[in-house]
Amino acid sequence: MAQKTSFILFVSIMILILSTGCYYLGRRIIWLSPFLESKKIYVYVTLILFVGLQILGPMLYRISPIHTGQPFILQWLTYVSMGFLASLFFYFLSAELLSFILQKIFSYFNSTADFQVTERRLFLGTGLLSLFSAAVGTRTALAGPVVESVDISLPTLPKEFDGLKICQISDLHVGPTIDRNYAQKVVDLTLAQNPDLIVLTGDIIDGYPEVLRSQLEPLKNLRAPHGVFYCTGNHEYYWGIDIWLKEFQALGFTILNNEHHLLNKGASQICIGGITDLKGHQFSPAHQSDAKKAFEGVSAETVKILLAHQPASYTQALECGVHLQLSGHTHGGQFFPWSLLVAAAQRFYKGLYFHETMWIYTNRGTGYWGPPQRFTVPSEITVLRLNSRPRQKI
Repeated sequence: MAQKTSFILFVSIMILILSTGCYYLGRRIIWLSPFLESKKIYVYVTLILFVGLQILGPMLYRISPIHTGQPFILQWLTYVSMGFLASLFFYFLSAELLSFILQKIFSYFNSTADFQVTERRLFLGTGLLSLFSAAVGTRTALAGPVVESVDISLPTLPKEFDGLKICQISDLHVGPTIDRNYAQKVVDLTLAQNPDLIVLTGDIIDGYPEVLRSQLEPLKNLRAPHGVFYCTGNHEYYWGIDIWLKEFQALGFTILNNEHHLLNKGASQICIGGITDLKGHQFSPAHQSDAKKAFEGVSAETVKILLAHQPASYTQALECGVHLQLSGHTHGGQFFPWSLLVAAAQRFYKGLYFHETMWIYTNRGTGYWGPPQRFTVPSEITVLRLNSRPRQKI
């Protein structure tokens, strides 16, 4: 019941936000072209249809058996338009601020008539910039992930593990617009790095198993000498966590739900642990995120690596003496300008950080969620190489 109420509240808020944005964009678009003044009804109807699409598309995907292996143009229209309208809205708001400043300047010099021409050009230029960023962002998203190489200094790392190479995949989001071909590209690129260990830090899917099973088949080929490990992300809970855990086991993943696994090499060992997503307990009480439980019985001297979908899990990690936390979730904001907003909301939103006594690496996402948009924020597969050298400042 609580989940249903939360869903209804979420949909209501989204409708309010989209409707407000629709009204604002409509007014600005009509103002830009005198030709549209007499056809304003068509402008608003078109925008309303796009708003409806943002709600209808995801709802149909949830109830429809159609998957990404089949052409489903509605999903592409939904998410491409979502990305473009989100960018246009932000750019127009930025233009409003700049317009306000320019108006004060022109007013000071008594050039109001000149300002009106400048203002119109400003908003036309903003619209073109939105189209450009949407086109570039879509191309970047569909091109797939880049490889990000990172060196991590862990002075207490056993010499036998010096040079250990970890490949991290996170937030792949196989679903409405990410299909088997994209998954195969990720697998090929990951294996090309010759990793010693592969980790998946949640949000691998967006859909039901019967819909996406064939799309995920390439992930069966992920192999590494020390294994392939997985921790849950929030999106797996939206589509039936218990069923998905069985599917991931069938793909060959070692699932770490508040558990750990010892990696042995020679006479030495390190520990890799994983916790459930911070919101997991809202869907299943058994999935309360618990780093202490994950590292129960592990000595304080053992180097500990934690897989935690959300970087906000760092507070738990610190209490357990974790040396390195690998996370995702934020997508690095996914595309400009939202990359600016996520930086304000998330302390460790992308890349490498050193906090107190531990390293935190936040992957930007190997796929994308919603809009196929990656403007200035490309998706990534992370290659982390561990060494026992003294820590360098970052």
